[in-house]
Amino acid sequence: MSPTKIQSLREKSMIDIAPDGILWVDANGQILFANPAMERLTGYLSTVSNRDGFTG
Repeated sequence: MSPTKIQSLREKSMIDIAPDGILWVDANGQILFANPAMERLTGYLSTVSNRDGFTG
């Protein structure tokens, strides 16, 4: 496995286990990513929220 792939997996796992909610939203209010903590905090699954956008 390449060092770049290892670093990418390490960063993804750190985001997934972070106790704080992390939400990435584009300029149109569409949710691009929500980590599991954000889903627990809001009660919305990122796959469902993404359809309506953050402003929906």
